[in-house]
This record gives sequence, C-alpha cells and structure tokens, in this order.
Amino acid sequence: MTSLSGILPRTEKSIPLRLVAIFLLFSAGIILMGLFFYQSQKKRLFLEHADNISAVATLKIEQINGWHNERLGDAVTIRDNDPFVRSIKHFFDDPDQKNIRRELVKWMDSFIAAYDYSGISLIDTLLQDRITVASHDSVHTVAIRMDLSEVIDSSKIILTKLHRTYLPASKVAEGYSGIFEGVDYRNVLVLSYLAPVPGSPWFMVAKIDKEELLFPLKRY
Repeated sequence: MTSLSGILPRTEKSIPLRLVAIFLLFSAGIILMGLFFYQSQKKRLFLEHADNISAVATLKIEQINGWHNERLGDAVTIRDNDPFVRSIKHFFDDPDQKNIRRELVKWMDSFIAAYDYSGISLIDTLLQDRITVASHDSVHTVAIRMDLSEVIDSSKIILTKLHRTYLPASKVAEGYSGIFEGVDYRNVLVLSYLAPVPGSPWFMVAKIDKEELLFPLKRY
C-alpha cells in the first residue's frame, strides 16, 4: 500500500506578509522612540547645563564688579588724600628723605591692614618701583616678578589664539555673548556661556566639556 505522503507534494509554511509588516513597523517604532528619547534627553541636559554655566558666569561677573568697584573706591581714597599725595611728590623729588619714606611706609602698612591688600607698590611714571610694602603673610611682590618669557613658559597662564574663530574666547572678542558651542584651546568640544564684564575690558567664559555633559546618556 502506497503512502499518501509519497504521492502529495510537500508544502512549507510561510510567514504571512502582514506579520512581517507589523514586525517591521513595530521595530521602526521602537527605534524612532529611542531616538526621540535620546534627543529629548540630550536637549534637556544642554538646557540644564546652559542654565548652570550662565548662572555661574553671572555670579562671577557680579563678584568681579563688586571687587572692581571696591578697588576704584580705594583709588579715589588715595587720590583725595592730599597729605599723602604731597608726601609722594616730596619723596619722588628727593628719595633720600628718610622721614617721608618712613611716613609713606607707615601709611601703606595701615592701608594694607584696613583694606586687606597683600601688598602695595609705589611706582613712578617710568614704571620704576620706588617703595613696596607687603603684608606679613604674603610673598614680597618684587620676589615673584618674572620676565615675559618666564610667564609664557609657566603652567600658570594660558595663551589663547583669538584668531581661531571657533574658540569661545574669540567669540567674546567679536562681541558675541550668550550660549555658544565650539572648540576651546584644548581642541575639545565645549558648551560655553560668554559674557563681557561691564565697565572693564574683561570677559567671562564659563564652559563644560560636551563629553562630560553627555555622559549620563552613555548608560542608554
């Protein structure tokens, strides 16, 4: 007796196109939702950090303004002190007058104590240091002076090439202020807040590396 399985052709079951379409749409939806979530979180992080760095920069600018105004007030106090100004003129005319020098040093000491300066230098129009008085807990100003070449070679100062227009600092030099994305002097992508300091040629740059900013998204 012949089996029917040997006579009838074998048929393979196929996946309905409708299920394939549903699967593809479902997968595309998940991918789109993931991209939307990633972009929304990225935007949220940018806004949060933009607010943070702008707040920090604004606070620092206010502190600098306060410090600057205090220094201007101190300068006015010195300018309007006629006896002190006359003593300076007499000392410049004759530096060998020990009594006048003693009076100037005494006044400078009292000014340092009253206004919390680390030191005061009396400099003539040729930028020559005539008298320097430092507070007891500070380094003498003459001892820490360095030539320009030494300053450039030291690690305490950073020289920024302002002609590179994608640097945040160069944007301030061009008059730009606000939030800015660019590359800093390290060639690192940063989010920056740029703002001039009113009443001075200075400017404030507060920034955060974009890699640090986006680090929370790496867990996704």
